[in-house]
Order: sequence, then structure tokens, then C-alpha cells
Amino acid sequence: MLLFVNLIIYFSARRYFKISTKKLISLQVLFVLIGMLFIFYFKSFAGEFVFGTFIIFAILLEFLLWRHNQTTNFKLWVQSLIIFILGFIFWLPDAMELWCDPTNYINGRSVFHLFTSAAIYLLYRYYSLQDNNL
Repeated sequence: MLLFVNLIIYFSARRYFKISTKKLISLQVLFVLIGMLFIFYFKSFAGEFVFGTFIIFAILLEFLLWRHNQTTNFKLWVQSLIIFILGFIFWLPDAMELWCDPTNYINGRSVFHLFTSAAIYLLYRYYSLQDNNL
């Protein structure tokens, strides 16, 4: 998931900062390694913290692109974010073991993955409309 969010950050950072692919990938590798070290060192909820930090950074980048009119069809991106948040809301009770039934196919984690797949589809449509110059 961390690598997937990094792909989203790549697409947004490439458009916003207009830096070379080599520099951007080098920075991303560095941040992923720092995140992984943080996860291995602190354990517990460190993975959720690192993942959340990457998600917030991706959201901020897209917001900045929107503010500077460097995005096309922003509505798709907002729809994707809303669907992702709804899926996250279903996942939370499962993660906190309030509604966790691994014997049932319909549980918080499965609903999260269904919602996430819809969000990924919308992101695909959104990024295919952008001028990524990749």
C-alpha cells in the first residue's frame, strides 16, 4: 500500500514540482526507506502513521494542483477520496476488533477493499486525463 500511495504521490509531485524523474524517484525511495525504518523501529501503529502521512501528503499535493489550476476533472479525484474515506470508516471497527468476523466474507476489511478498488478505478480515470508528461 505504501508503494501504491507513492505512485500517486509520484504523479502529483511530477506535475506540481516539475523536477526530473530521476530526482523524484530518488526522493521517493529515500522517504519509503525512512518510513520502513520508522515502522521496524517503532512497530505497533507506526505503519498506520507512515501510511497516513503519505496519504495526507498525496491529498495536499492534489489540493495544491487544484488551487494552481494544474488539474483536469478534479471531481473524479474528490469522488475517489470520498469512496476511500467511506471504506476506511468500514475498516476502522474491524481494525479495532469491534466488528471483526473473519468467518464471514462481509466484514470491515472486505468492504474496505471493495471501496478501495472503486477508488482506484476513479483514480485511474482521473490520472489518465492529466498531462503527466511521463
